[in-house]
Amino acid sequence: MLSVNTVTITVGKKTIFSDFSLSMAPCSVHLLVGPNGAGKSSLAYALIGHPSYVVTQGTLILNGQDITTSTPDVRARLGLFLAFQQPCAIPGVTVFELLTQAYRELVGISGAYESNVDLRVRVGAVLEKVGLPAAYADRAVNEHFSGGEKKRLELAQLLFFKPKLAILDEIDAGLDAQGIDLIVDCIRMLQRENAATAFLVITHSPALIAALAPAPVHELPGHG
Repeated sequence: MLSVNTVTITVGKKTIFSDFSLSMAPCSVHLLVGPNGAGKSSLAYALIGHPSYVVTQGTLILNGQDITTSTPDVRARLGLFLAFQQPCAIPGVTVFELLTQAYRELVGISGAYESNVDLRVRVGAVLEKVGLPAAYADRAVNEHFSGGEKKRLELAQLLFFKPKLAILDEIDAGLDAQGIDLIVDCIRMLQRENAATAFLVITHSPALIAALAPAPVHELPGHG
């Protein structure tokens, strides 16, 4: 599924970390922990292909394909998904527009066509599964959303897109104990619907770590 082979990641002239390796099989859940500033989000950005986070040594292999220099859209079409630690607002773009346009780009013109009516039903269903009213489909993405609502929308995207590899970057931030249960429920739900999906969960939360046990834990030690 995913092999991170002795990678070094830099931003500008700064090395974030060096010689980090990680291997994940399909259907697995892995946890990534470490102190603030250790480079956990940097690894997530490098995996998704953010142009500022450069792999200067090592390789990233997804399902046997070298994606070390692939663009984010290529990685997304291969099934890679990132739930952001700090989701941004997109004024003027509704949740429905974001999800359906991204879905059609991921499926491509050769994929099965779904009408806006069918997609609206699907969007409403995933919103309700994560505790957001279906009416949120017509709100601008993350505009005037609370921190918890933003994270619930990230989970809704996870359920909607059904990726092959999901990176959840501190998806628990801003969520209470009930929200932690929701994260676990969403992971288990997607595993039932798409058994091959693997998850890399970045977290500081002992409660989430305990809930996902016995998932393997990888640590980025930081620079101290």
